[in-house]
Amino acid sequence: MEETLKDKKRLNKIITDEIKDVVKKYKKDRKTLLIYTEDEEEVSLEEEVRSYTVTLFLSREGYFKKITAPSLRMNSEQKLKENDEIKTIIESDNKDEVLFFTDKCQVYKAKINSFSDTKSSAMGDFIASKLGMDNGENVLFMVTNKDYKGHLMFFYENGRVSKVPMSSYETKTNRKKLVNGFNDKSPLKFMEFISETKDYVISTKNNRIGVLSSDLIPEKVTKSTQGVIVLSLKKNDVVLDVTDDVNSVGDNINRYRLKKVPSTGSIKKEVVEQISF
Repeated sequence: MEETLKDKKRLNKIITDEIKDVVKKYKKDRKTLLIYTEDEEEVSLEEEVRSYTVTLFLSREGYFKKITAPSLRMNSEQKLKENDEIKTIIESDNKDEVLFFTDKCQVYKAKINSFSDTKSSAMGDFIASKLGMDNGENVLFMVTNKDYKGHLMFFYENGRVSKVPMSSYETKTNRKKLVNGFNDKSPLKFMEFISETKDYVISTKNNRIGVLSSDLIPEKVTKSTQGVIVLSLKKNDVVLDVTDDVNSVGDNINRYRLKKVPSTGSIKKEVVEQISF
C-alpha cells in the first residue's frame, strides 16, 4: 500500500479504474442542461402589464378615477363629493404614465396600471394621499405620456409662456416626485401637452387679446424656466384667461394674431367699438 501511495501513476490508474466502474454500474442520461454565461438570456420577473384603453378623470378636489371603456359605456355619470366637479378627462392606455402637477410646482409621476380600474359610481382615489404629497398640496393639472415626446406649454399670469419638452420629465429610475416642475415666479394660468403646433387665445384684465401660435415660443429644456414674454403688460394688467378654443374670438383671429413676441396684443374689438361710439 505504501508503494502504491508513493507511485503517482499507479495511484491515478486505480482512481480512473474505479470511476469507470462506477460509470458502468450507475450510468444514466443527464436530466439537466449546462448553460454557459454567454448563452444565458435575461428573464424579467416583472409581471407583464396589459394594454387596454382607459379614461382618466381628475376632479377639482383632487379625486382620480381610471375607468375602462365598457364600464364607461354602462354608466357615464360620475359620482363626486358635494360641490366637486370634473376638471380633466384624458383617454389613455393602461401601460402609459400619468403626471400630476401641483400648486407647489412639484410633479408626481405614476404608472397608470398602479391604479385599480374603477366605476363611475365610485369616488376614486384621493391623489394627495395615494402619492404621498406634501401637507396642503393640491393638484392643478394632469398629463399622460407614453414615450416622452412632445411639449408642455405653460402660461403665466405675468404674460410669460414657456415650452418645455416632455423629455425633461423623463427619469432613468422610478422616481415618483420631481421638484421644480415649472416656474414659481408668477401664478400658472394654464398648461397643456401638445404634440404639434397649436394656437391659444390669451386675454388680459385690461381687455387685450393675443392669439399665440406655439411655434413662436422657443423650447427650453429647463423645467423651471421663466419662458419668454409674450404680452408686454402695463401696470396692474395681468393675464386673466388662456384657452385653446380659437373660435372664442369669432372671425377676429387675424386681428388678434401675434406676429412676434413680445407684443402688446390688441384691444378687444367690442371695447374699441364702445370707445368709438
